[in-house]
Amino acid sequence: MGFQKQQEQVARIEMMQEKTRKYVAEQHKLMTATAKLNRDRWLGPLVVVSSLGGGVLAAVASHMIKGMEG
Repeated sequence: MGFQKQQEQVARIEMMQEKTRKYVAEQHKLMTATAKLNRDRWLGPLVVVSSLGGGVLAAVASHMIKGMEG
């Protein structure tokens, strides 16, 4: 095998390695985004429940305060 042929193969291998590194980096980004979406999916209902709970507590407190006044 000639020297030039070896250089071409080395260049091809290096190019494939770089493509692989980029692919792996993209996969890591996608996995991170997926994990964030899964986390956010659980946060939405939690916010709704806590907001409703806060609203109920505020209504009860208001009712109790009005009861004390009158």
